[in-house]
Amino acid sequence: SSTGYTLRICMHRLLLFGGIPAECFRLQRDSRSAAGSLDGDIVYRHKQHNFGNVQYYGEFKIGGQSLNGIFDTGSFDLLVLSEKCRDCPADAKYNSSKSTTYRVDDQGTHHRHVYGSGPADTDLAFERVTVGPSLMAFPQAFWEITSHQIAVMDFAHFQAIVGIGHGDSPVVEDHPTLLQNMKIDEFSWCVEKE
Repeated sequence: SSTGYTLRICMHRLLLFGGIPAECFRLQRDSRSAAGSLDGDIVYRHKQHNFGNVQYYGEFKIGGQSLNGIFDTGSFDLLVLSEKCRDCPADAKYNSSKSTTYRVDDQGTHHRHVYGSGPADTDLAFERVTVGPSLMAFPQAFWEITSHQIAVMDFAHFQAIVGIGHGDSPVVEDHPTLLQNMKIDEFSWCVEKE
């Protein structure tokens, strides 16, 4: 039998009067042991933030470094502002020299990712990526942003685009996406009003 996961990303705006930002990832695990019994659900909460109703982002770790990322349902790849991007003004950037699990791509693969807000030039690398207390992917293919023309990233509250679209990456066919590496088969995203 196979192992399948369901990821629910529920997002609630921060309430003003003592409310708790109860944004969550809900991960349901449907796996069977050798005897065929159901192991049960894994549930945990992952805090998301709302900046101006236009930037919804959450923390994740890459190579042990905490960054904020937009969890993007319209893309497949993980792009991270890197120390390699000399002109990027972001306060927090991924620094490969601070990681013991960083691996450079042997082929020296470069790619230009194009979003509606502009292009980003990137280098392929591999790293340990964790989301919340129990989701981990290693080695995870990711793209270090070396330059970009995405104006919002110059003043954003996030340093990464975390592609959580379903399907294969159109850029790197031989390497699984973050969802595939974490064995997440389906998810839902909801944004609720106050």
